[in-house]
Amino acid sequence: MIRGWRREAHGGEWCRRAPAAPGDRSAEIVAGCAETDVWFRELTDPQIQAYLDTGEWRDKAGAYGIQGRAGLFVERIEGEYFAVVGLSLRLLVSLLAQLGLDALSTPAADVVAQGGHSTL
Repeated sequence: MIRGWRREAHGGEWCRRAPAAPGDRSAEIVAGCAETDVWFRELTDPQIQAYLDTGEWRDKAGAYGIQGRAGLFVERIEGEYFAVVGLSLRLLVSLLAQLGLDALSTPAADVVAQGGHSTL
């Protein structure tokens, strides 16, 4: 578990319009990356052990989930909270706009999106 450190969370996403017809591969693909810095406060060894005992960290990039118990250890973030959780809404809206789509009015079936997340 990290303590008293700054971590960089990176979330990559791509979007493309759903094919107009089966087999259509002409749809444009757009991609981007969201970066957010997360600062953790100093923790005691018993606090770290208590967090490890929860098992929450096991399936998380960087071994923490800001939306879970590890959020109690966050001192501050610089960037977008949703990018740390795993899907940058700001980046998604931007990518959709690059495709000429509006995030509020575009049916989900008209867009194929994918993302990935890492913590350094």
